[in-house]
Amino acid sequence: MSLRRQFVVLEAKEFGDGDESVQECQPLLAEATDRLADVKAGLGNIAESIAVLGKLDGDLDKLVTLVELTLESRHPRIYGDPRADSRR
Repeated sequence: MSLRRQFVVLEAKEFGDGDESVQECQPLLAEATDRLADVKAGLGNIAESIAVLGKLDGDLDKLVTLVELTLESRHPRIYGDPRADSRR
């Protein structure tokens, strides 16, 4: 909201090319542009990280399933159907 308020103030003000305020703003505009580029790069990294975490989640899920199947085949009484003992 703060950025929006600042942009509204800037839009409302009329500037001329030779205005002292315009010349003073040039370095600040360059700095703001650099910071926005940093934010954009950071957001790209976040999206990339989320994609990697999604793939990792899928891989871990496959690994857990494989381990469970292996344990069930080696120890069916322990890792088998929990209702199996109540049926006897």
